[in-house]
Amino acid sequence: MKKEVKIPDIAENVETGLIASVLVSEGDKVSKDQPLVEIETDKATTDIPSDYEGVVDEIKVSQGDEVKVNEVIMIIDVQDSSEGDEEDDQKEEQEEKEEKEEKEKGVEESEEEEEKTEKKKEKSSKEDKQKKEESEEQDLGDVPAPPSVRRFAREQEVDISEVKGTGPGGRITKDDVENYANQSEQKPKKTQQLPDFEKWGSVSKEKMSNIRKITATSTSCNAV
Repeated sequence: MKKEVKIPDIAENVETGLIASVLVSEGDKVSKDQPLVEIETDKATTDIPSDYEGVVDEIKVSQGDEVKVNEVIMIIDVQDSSEGDEEDDQKEEQEEKEEKEEKEKGVEESEEEEEKTEKKKEKSSKEDKQKKEESEEQDLGDVPAPPSVRRFAREQEVDISEVKGTGPGGRITKDDVENYANQSEQKPKKTQQLPDFEKWGSVSKEKMSNIRKITATSTSCNAV
């Protein structure tokens, strides 16, 4: 869009002036308020600035020309603001798109790395578990019981080598361990047999005093 640059009111009662110098050339890019020409009047010398930002399309005056107020001295080709805004919007959209793509790419790479790490951990965990089970198999020798049953036996504090298996081929099952544990709980606990004191001499029985009874009870409880 082309815009005209005119001589403004320079001073009171000043209608004309002389172009002292032209400060730009055709094709130059100028900014708003940039001096275009220098004008000389009877009272002073002053610069005429550009009212627009754009490219100098045509210069209508030369040095030494006499000009009047409101006379057109130059044509500025001004870029349409809507076009500029559209270009800026397109540029901004492109930058946002590229930034988004970079972020998505980074997220995908991060997820792939996490997935690889997780798979490595799972594989390592499975290998460790397998090694542990194989180690348990070796430790128990020929005891026919799967790792899960052996683990259950340890939790029940049962020596699996003493359990009789009722499964196929004498294989020990979880029920076998449970039955063995229940039977062990029902068995009466063996009482400690006192030694035969008579082999060291004659023995006599005496009634215990209250103090000795309390002491014996306390000692028995502490021992339990």
